[in-house]
Amino acid sequence: DTSLFVAGKAAFSLIRLSQFGIFQDAMADELALTHLPIGQNKALAIQPLQVLAVSQWTQHPDAAALLINFLAADAQAGEALGADSGIPCSPAVRSAIAAASANANQLLYAYYGQAAERMVTPEPSLPNETEFINGLKAIGQSLGAGQSTRVQAAQQLYALIQGLQSTITNELPGRLPGRLPRATA
Repeated sequence: DTSLFVAGKAAFSLIRLSQFGIFQDAMADELALTHLPIGQNKALAIQPLQVLAVSQWTQHPDAAALLINFLAADAQAGEALGADSGIPCSPAVRSAIAAASANANQLLYAYYGQAAERMVTPEPSLPNETEFINGLKAIGQSLGAGQSTRVQAAQQLYALIQGLQSTITNELPGRLPGRLPRATA
């Protein structure tokens, strides 16, 4: 990994929970988890990494529903799947598999349990969210490595936002009512 965090040159990193075990495996340092300060408000949102669904045209809806229930609610399935593909959604599964899980996964399950008390329903992902996160990460790493100045980083961030906003305005007008201004001629 080219991350300054993995290289030991950054004190912290904002990462997705599903990446925690991967980062821990790549590093000699023992990692810890904490949430960003949110005061007393419910303000945490954990978005699903995977969604299981059944086609409305399936020939075996009952079998498909049983499979999904097994994958989501069975402790043996949760143990086999682990947390790299997403934290088990069932508190009972997390509790049942925590003791036998790797330390990184135990930390994930404990964090998730604490965060659950302060969660809100997340909004749908915004268009270009991944592009923004990746761009922001690259700008931060360049700044942290001394390859750019704060002024250059700020200019790069502004250009990134303008470019993404332009893409949204030009490609998605009217597709996200109430979320984005409509393009005008």
